[in-house]
Amino acid sequence: MYSDDMTIGSWAALRGRCTARHMVNDGDSVEFSFRSGSKTLDLAFDAQTLEMFVRLGSAALEEMAVRRANQG
Repeated sequence: MYSDDMTIGSWAALRGRCTARHMVNDGDSVEFSFRSGSKTLDLAFDAQTLEMFVRLGSAALEEMAVRRANQG
């Protein structure tokens, strides 16, 4: 995929209204593509990084739910 551990070109803020898709490239990498109008963001992960991202995302969702519940 890439020779460096991380390749960065910019930052992005994603909202739920953008379209998203994934494409499994081979047995060990996947790409996610987010689109809103003419803007596109592509992210590529190997399997180990995707597993980490899913774990972190799950923890973040749980924390967000707790914070929302505490606000009400």
